[in-house]
Amino acid sequence: MCIADYRCKLAGEYSSNLKQAYPVYCVTSKYTQLGELMKYDSEPTNESKEKVNPARNSGNSGNILVVDDDADILLTYKSFLEDEGYKVDIFSNPEDALRHFSQNDASYYDLVLLDIRMPRLNGLQLFYRMKSIAADTKIIFLSALDAADELLSVLPGIKPDRHILRKPVGKEPFLKRIKVVISESS
Repeated sequence: MCIADYRCKLAGEYSSNLKQAYPVYCVTSKYTQLGELMKYDSEPTNESKEKVNPARNSGNSGNILVVDDDADILLTYKSFLEDEGYKVDIFSNPEDALRHFSQNDASYYDLVLLDIRMPRLNGLQLFYRMKSIAADTKIIFLSALDAADELLSVLPGIKPDRHILRKPVGKEPFLKRIKVVISESS
């Protein structure tokens, strides 16, 4: 696909105590409805295989689960990770993610990325349920909130410099943290 296959719509602004605000866009495919994007990709086309295969040579591999109720964030993280050669499953519904997680072998996912604020089942609740299924699961929390102190007080073994990423996060720091946490021994 090319840029002509997508629609861009101004969704708002982002400002982080700076004088300048940055535009935020919602990007959607002209051909796929949002609900279909949340499902697993079907067999890649030859065009998408060409894009993915060179990244596979980057030396990264592994399975990553991303759970966030924001579709744009899911698609952005999935794109970042797949470009690096990871296999990525995304879910906007935490209950569906938990169901899927529980149906796989305990060691299937090398890493789980969890948003903290989600409806019905928040990231902390999801963390405890996933850890009860697979105690060695590596998890990174993603949040726009500055919740590091609260997480440290309620979650054993969480290190703010390893297991918490504050949104928005740039591609390079995001990927660097992923590589570090995946390479840690359990």
